[in-house]
Amino acid sequence: MTGLFSLAQYAEKRLERQSLARAIVNKQEDLVAMRRVDRLTDELNFGFWHNPAESVAALSYIVKHGACRALESESGFIAELITPQEKEGLSGAMLTLIASYYLGLLRASAAYLDAAVFTRLRAELEPLRESLPVFVLPRVRKTYL
Repeated sequence: MTGLFSLAQYAEKRLERQSLARAIVNKQEDLVAMRRVDRLTDELNFGFWHNPAESVAALSYIVKHGACRALESESGFIAELITPQEKEGLSGAMLTLIASYYLGLLRASAAYLDAAVFTRLRAELEPLRESLPVFVLPRVRKTYL
């Protein structure tokens, strides 16, 4: 996993990734460029939830070692993964929205091996992003941009 980027660093990497991907699609680049796109994608798709490679690895572990109550339903997600402070500050509808969104990302990752299903499931989540609240855990003291 990579570190946090400044906004300028993130933009630079994002633009490089888009340029390389465009060149690959246009058959102007080779396998080396594709590997660079993959590395940039891993750097830009930060965190467990937004990086299919990480979430697929976690799902494989969960399947091998048993169930995970937090990932079985929205209510399980809220009970196991949302902090008491977050529960206190967010409405029940907002908590359900957050759980639906993040479990949706996980479900899309489970379908990652089928590109069409993955793309459809991720597209279904996009409308939810606009409604998600921005929240920071109380123990986080720095803001990174």
